Amino acid sequence: GSFSEDEHRNIIALVEAKQIDNVILIGPEFKKANSHQAVATRTFDNVGDAKAWFEKEKPSGYTILLKGSRGMTLEKLLEK
Repeated sequence: GSFSEDEHRNIIALVEAKQIDNVILIGPEFKKANSHQAVATRTFDNVGDAKAWFEKEKPSGYTILLKGSRGMTLEKLLEK
């Protein structure tokens, strides 16, 4: 909605303040909000691109928090 860009920037600011090591951002709103690279990230245009990266890299030993709007369908990251 009308607050989307500000809220995405707020999330990036929180990640930056908490000094989180690895951040994966998905979607055009995050890409736009983090255009100045406030946090070191991997940014994907969509869930399919992120899923392909996860399948290739197979990261382990991490705690992963998924947070997104219903429209992003992040649960697809968990599908086999």
